[in-house]
Amino acid sequence: ESIEAFKRGNRPDLTKKEEEELAVLTKYLPEELPQEEILKLVMKAIEESGAQSRKEMGKVMKILLAEAKGQIDGKEASLLVLKELEKKETK
Repeated sequence: ESIEAFKRGNRPDLTKKEEEELAVLTKYLPEELPQEEILKLVMKAIEESGAQSRKEMGKVMKILLAEAKGQIDGKEASLLVLKELEKKETK
């Protein structure tokens, strides 16, 4: 986020610094799972939690994040969970 903010603020010096730090940090992060694997984990977590609506999203996320072990972006995962729970609500 800060990289984008520095780009918008026309601060190439700070942009470069942040990009270099990000490059170092990403070497130590676990590799992200492919989209189809994330969706499988989402569906599994929904099933395990028994969630039927968006109100139960917290239960699903707790299971999902424990299962994914840092290999998914939490924001992306929450959007997928929300989408799948909304499907359940409309059935």
